[in-house]
Amino acid sequence: MIIKYTTYLLKMSAADRCSFQIQHDWLEATAHKEEKFWVNIKVKDMPTLYAYVYCHALQEDKSFPTSDERLQACLVEPDVLKVTYVPENFSCICYSSQKQFHPSKQLYSNVLDVTDGGLGLSTDRDGVLYVWETTGGMVRRRFEGHCLELTCARFFPSGLVILSGGLDMSCKIWSVELGECVRSFVGHRGSITGVGFVEVGKQVLSGSKDGTCRLWDVGQNVCIQEICKDDSPVTTMEAVYYSHLGRENDPMNGKIFAVGHSNGKFDCYDLQSTSKIAEMRLPYSVGVCEFLDDRKVLVSCEDQIRLFDLGKTDTPLWQCGYTGEVNSLKKWGAGFFAALSNGQVHYVGEHVGSLPDIQLLGPDHEPVYSVRVVDNIVFTSARDGIIRIYEFGNYFENFTTQYL
Repeated sequence: MIIKYTTYLLKMSAADRCSFQIQHDWLEATAHKEEKFWVNIKVKDMPTLYAYVYCHALQEDKSFPTSDERLQACLVEPDVLKVTYVPENFSCICYSSQKQFHPSKQLYSNVLDVTDGGLGLSTDRDGVLYVWETTGGMVRRRFEGHCLELTCARFFPSGLVILSGGLDMSCKIWSVELGECVRSFVGHRGSITGVGFVEVGKQVLSGSKDGTCRLWDVGQNVCIQEICKDDSPVTTMEAVYYSHLGRENDPMNGKIFAVGHSNGKFDCYDLQSTSKIAEMRLPYSVGVCEFLDDRKVLVSCEDQIRLFDLGKTDTPLWQCGYTGEVNSLKKWGAGFFAALSNGQVHYVGEHVGSLPDIQLLGPDHEPVYSVRVVDNIVFTSARDGIIRIYEFGNYFENFTTQYL
């Protein structure tokens, strides 16, 4: 679904006016009617408003004042909370995870990916890669081979092969079926910061803190080309495919390759010609990026997100700020998810000004490192090592349809 970006531009300023915070384990508190949980809201140019929601008064589909009458709360579903700031009719919809599991039994999980075939992957601090079932978290494979911590890992399009990169400056390919490493790529002189695929994965890409991005041939196990060279470390990279771009019958057909650097440079390349097709300059180190279509790309810079049109990159279409650094972006439906360093995950919809703040709650101020989506199921990984699963029901679909 293509987003109507003019709506973003017109209404983003309204969405930027307030910020909600809700107690991360509010749902557990509701099981005990005598308990309460806290909520607060920071409205621009006003002091933070703090309040308590009393669980005995919380009802479904009926708003009830909190300890401060300017804030009201209600349950829109048994595990979905709505908090409204009455004076300006600002609302926040909060979802709690329906499932969670801890594959590594250690703290920290900075890498996450899932397939539509029921498999997911995550890592731990020792450089171990875990493959598990998305239905219940049962670990199916445990891969060891990187001598230091992993920084990135992704499933091949087939869903049965994994490409990983780490602090040991190497990339590895793992077979889920065979349970072993089948390829290793070495040559970078700095930590790997991102990996990607060309077509079905006959060729793969890697970015590194040595300032270069490399294209590798999987079959021959060799580096084909250094696509970009820069004095500044690569902080993020993303490769996307659009069939209407490029040349027919060319493996590079329609492939756009984006690279972000610690000096604020963000460049996009056409892989078929390896020529630069767009360049953007941000004030600080580039964090993460996510393509929304063949022209629009989201780029994070510390606690801000900017949307750029590749045809006109001198000024972003819009930008918005958050209360934590942006660690992950993932397109979904008519919007995207943003995972933050303060434990919050926000869904930003098409009509930003009219859509209430939608948050996924779980970690207690622990950074959320990654967010992935399969159909209507959202997966997140955080510093506490827990994989959280959020399943959106009819309310979310009806709600977003109403606004979007």
